[in-house]
This record gives sequence, C-alpha cells and structure tokens, in this order.
Amino acid sequence: MNLLSNAIKFTPAGGQVRIQAAAQDGHAALTVSDTGIPEAEQRQLFTRFFRASNATTQAIPGTGLGLTIVHTIITNHGGTTQVHSVEGKGTTITATLPMAAPHDRAPS
Repeated sequence: MNLLSNAIKFTPAGGQVRIQAAAQDGHAALTVSDTGIPEAEQRQLFTRFFRASNATTQAIPGTGLGLTIVHTIITNHGGTTQVHSVEGKGTTITATLPMAAPHDRAPS
C-alpha cells in the first residue's frame, strides 16, 4: 500500500502509475512505477526520515518512514527491495518475497 501511495503522491497530473505482480523463480515480485525521483537520492530512499527533494519542494506530506518500513518488512520475510530511477522518466520499486512451497502452506 505504501509503494502505491507514494507513486500516486509523486506523479503529477497527466502522469502514470503502473503496478505489476509476477511469480519469478519461486518468488513473488510486486513492481510499482511512477514518474521519478532525483537519481542522486536513490541510495537514501530506505533511510529513516529521508524525504526526496521533490517531496519537500512540492510540499508533499509524509514522514520519511514509509519506505524504510516497507524495506524492513520485506527483508525480515527473506525478500529484497530494489529501486531504479531516472529523474524525469520514472522510478520503479520492486519488492520480491519468497513464495511458500505447497508443503509449507498451512492446511485449509
């Protein structure tokens, strides 16, 4: 929910937000794409209280904790988060989680 909320907040009128889900090599991958953050700020995205410069310039509300929380939850479940961004073109965040094998699932 946080990834989608951020994508909507950072996409200007007329922009696009894309969501994709796929199973890949025993993992579930959720990808959310929007219109981009400054590339130089990518490394700080998952740092507590970090706010991208375009968030502060445009007075977009937030605490700077959402992506840190997402990253921690995904990591604690054995997954990964990746970011790819080109300023003015788009940002894509992919959260990947291992899928449970059929014998690992709880009985219905």
